[in-house]
Amino acid sequence: MLIPILPLFLLLTGCAEKTCEDVREEAAHLLKTYQSCETDEACTVYDLSELVGDNSCLGTFQCSGALNSTDDLAQFAESAKGLIADYSSCSMCVMADCIPPDRLESFCNTASGLCEVRPH
Repeated sequence: MLIPILPLFLLLTGCAEKTCEDVREEAAHLLKTYQSCETDEACTVYDLSELVGDNSCLGTFQCSGALNSTDDLAQFAESAKGLIADYSSCSMCVMADCIPPDRLESFCNTASGLCEVRPH
């Protein structure tokens, strides 16, 4: 009787493996959290692949992005690396063709409340 209950216990306690879609959603949420900004806050363009590691197959972290300048990027990088590791067995790795960060500028979009990039 204990065997059928074990998978349910693992699922309810968060011990079941994450699906690839879960990892992609968590990555998008993590990025939005660090992109969050208010009118008086500064945003900075970062090469996300350089920040979290060049061999990311998780598209969320492959190119340049704007992050809030006041956030702890070490914590962001650590969390992103964990998600990248979780995603490593999900699919064939496709690398994005990215615009170099020096061709972009960042700004706080007060309508969305997020740091964004635009071409110079």
